[in-house]
Parts: sequence; C-alpha cells; structure tokens
Amino acid sequence: MTEEAAGPILHCFGKNEAMTALLMDDSIQRWDITGRKFLPPVLPLPTEVAKIAIHENLAIVSWIDRELRLARIAGYRMEDEWLPAFADKGEYRNAVSTNQDIHAPGSLWNHGMSAEILAIDIDETAAVFVAMNRGIYLIDPLTSNEIWRSEIPEWSPPWKGAKVDSYTLSVHLGENKIHIFDDRGAWVCLERSDGSHTDQGRLPFRGKTGGVWKGTSGWAITEAGNKIHILSPEFTLLETKEIPGPVRHAIEVESEWYWTGWRHDGGPNGVTPRPEHGVWQIMMDKKVRVLCNDGRWSNHGLTV
Repeated sequence: MTEEAAGPILHCFGKNEAMTALLMDDSIQRWDITGRKFLPPVLPLPTEVAKIAIHENLAIVSWIDRELRLARIAGYRMEDEWLPAFADKGEYRNAVSTNQDIHAPGSLWNHGMSAEILAIDIDETAAVFVAMNRGIYLIDPLTSNEIWRSEIPEWSPPWKGAKVDSYTLSVHLGENKIHIFDDRGAWVCLERSDGSHTDQGRLPFRGKTGGVWKGTSGWAITEAGNKIHILSPEFTLLETKEIPGPVRHAIEVESEWYWTGWRHDGGPNGVTPRPEHGVWQIMMDKKVRVLCNDGRWSNHGLTV
C-alpha cells in the first residue's frame, strides 16, 4: 500500500522514484522511496516555488516572490531535515523589508538570485540551470561552486525572419551534452565540458511545445493541440499520437512510453480515461503507478 499526499498537488518534480510533490500552499512533500510514503510537508520559505530538480539524494529548489521581485535557490540532501526559515509569510516579508539575511535552514547552500530560475536539471556530479535574461550556469550541486557560465541562445525562429517571444521550457543534462528547449519548438545543444554551443534546430512539428521528457532511447514531447510525439535522440519523428488533453508526466519503460495527464493515461496500446489528473508515474511492483492531483495513487490505466 502506498501512502497518499497530504493535500491536492500542484506539480511534481524529480526523476523516477526520487520525487517531490508541491502542494497548494507551496509546501513540499518528499517521497520516501524505501517506505513508499510521503514525508510530512515542509515549507522552507513561505513563497512561490519556481522549480525543483532531484537526482537520487540531491535536490535543488528555487523560489520566486513576484511581488517583491526576489528569487532564491538552495541545495539539499533529500534525507536531511528541511527546516522552515520563518513562521509565516508575514515574518518573511518583515525580514525582507528590514534587509535581514534570508537563509534556508538545513540546506547545503543557498543564495539570493537576481533573476527567476526557468529550468533546472541535476545528476550526481553537476547541476545546470537557466536564469531569466542572465544565462546558463553549470555548478557543483554539493557546494554551488560555478563550473562555467554560458549565454542563453538565440532560438531558431518558427519561420524565417520571425520575431516572436519565447521562454526556456526545460534543460536536460546528458553524459556529454546539455539540451535546452523553448516553448516554440526550438532546441539548442551545449557541450557539457565548457558550455559552448554545438548545435541547434527546430522540432519536427509546427505547434508550441508543451512538455519534454528524456528517456534512454529518445524523447517524448507534447505539442499544443493535444498531440504527443515520440522522437529519436537526434529528434527524428518516430510516432505521433492524438491525446484528449495536456500531459503532466511521461516515462519510458522497456523502450515504450507511458504518460498521464488531464483525465487520461496513455501508452503504446492507446489511451484510457481516468477520473482525476495524473501528475507523476513510477514503476512499483513491476507496474506503472500514477499519482493524481488529489494526492492518491492508482495503477496506470493501461497496465492494470
């Protein structure tokens, strides 16, 4: 039996079983892989969580206070105690207004940022993040020491001469390369060793990009207009499926893609409805289990 989350879920972050659920009040619940349960909710900072990246026992959390125009980032061990910095939002706002130092107790490190963090990824030796209008940073996840900094790319436009606004959607660390995607179908590849730009292009479809998930044998990418595309590592289009609504999470299992989202589950054998919105999936007891936005677990509709 798997334990439910403490409340409705806004979003989940992580990789595979290393996962956190973001609740409606911006508190964070970590998933205990061994105990198959959620740890009690924690609220390190009483403000909006922007992004979280997790790899096994390492996590990086970023926050954004849009009213006060403040951003912060911190590194944690998943197994450590994550402590609240303030009793409530009023105490937090008072600390900001009186120029007190803001810290994230229990973290490995934490820093104030001059820009919102748009995307983060992490593995055992490095973390990469994209800061709005500032650049791309590769850091040591244990110390936050900067390894290199690179410019945000000039995205390939949707058509020749097009002048359209776009924003960074996601970043993905690979063994030797880093891939970054925007929300209008463009991608760029950076050399992991030094951040140099090595390649860029456009995805083989015309609509806006909704979500990007990396697997062992390629990519699953959603397109506005309710489509999910399966692509090779080099972005060759392998398959396109019509879907009834937005996808919240996709995983590759034995070279087959499974996804969940707005009132449906999908996979190699089609689509099946579900009453709630799936927000995360993990393999458990040789089955794909789905966590829904109501905080409850159930079997994936195509693997019951």
